[in-house]
Amino acid sequence: MTTGGLTLALLGAQLLEVGSTRIRTRLDLTGYVKARLTAVIAGAGVGSLLVQRSTDQQVWVALDGASGPSVSLGAAGGVSSAWVTLPAASTGDQWLRLATAGGNGLASPVLGNVSLELA
Repeated sequence: MTTGGLTLALLGAQLLEVGSTRIRTRLDLTGYVKARLTAVIAGAGVGSLLVQRSTDQQVWVALDGASGPSVSLGAAGGVSSAWVTLPAASTGDQWLRLATAGGNGLASPVLGNVSLELA
């Protein structure tokens, strides 16, 4: 997953998909048990960036089934989430997307490179 210089204009508090549907990707997560999100925040803002999964692109949940992996958009620079455990429901073919939450409607964070590590 990469975005490279994407401005999240006036990021609001609601959960919002990054880049609409154009940067969704499908992966076979069979055999993976943990994941973490790494991002370069080129322009700081407010809120968080997270990875969600879906089997049908209609119902989305956090990759770990709770709220992660996620990173703060609060400071410029490179950030990595903690490793999160992937539940059994996340195995097999999954659609993945980036989403944001917790903005203030005023700040416009800028994303540099974003990647998902799986182990």
